[in-house]
Amino acid sequence: MEKQTRIGTDTISNSRVLMGIIDFLFKRKDYKTLNETLVSLMKKHGLLKQSATKMIQHAISLIDTVDLKTKLELVDTLRAVMDGKIFVEVERARLTRVLSKIKEEKGEIVEAADILQELQVNTVPPQDSEQSELSQWSTQVFFSFSFSFLSFSFFS
Repeated sequence: MEKQTRIGTDTISNSRVLMGIIDFLFKRKDYKTLNETLVSLMKKHGLLKQSATKMIQHAISLIDTVDLKTKLELVDTLRAVMDGKIFVEVERARLTRVLSKIKEEKGEIVEAADILQELQVNTVPPQDSEQSELSQWSTQVFFSFSFSFLSFSFFS
């Protein structure tokens, strides 16, 4: 059913199916299979980004209901499957913060700092029109100054 909804690009149905799979495995407390399934589903060809994002968000919402060992395994799996996928980088950043907080509470301050330092978020925050115009203006001024400097030094 997942394949049919994915191939048919039915985002709503695909999201429901993916979240149903996560719920089913979570209710069975089959966390090993849940981790394997998350990895497998995120590698699918033709993955619908919205559906994958909803599945990840749903899995993250269930994390707080498990013991610490299972929580760490799920966090590690989720961070691994989200690595390099821009459409879920905000969720990955939130999970990284959760993992860092867990390490900090355990007294592992250096590890918590290392985890946060490896995090890179590439999302550009939205700008209002005034900030956008200022940014464009400063870029134009920089390039025109650089060009005039280069042409002056080249022809002198």
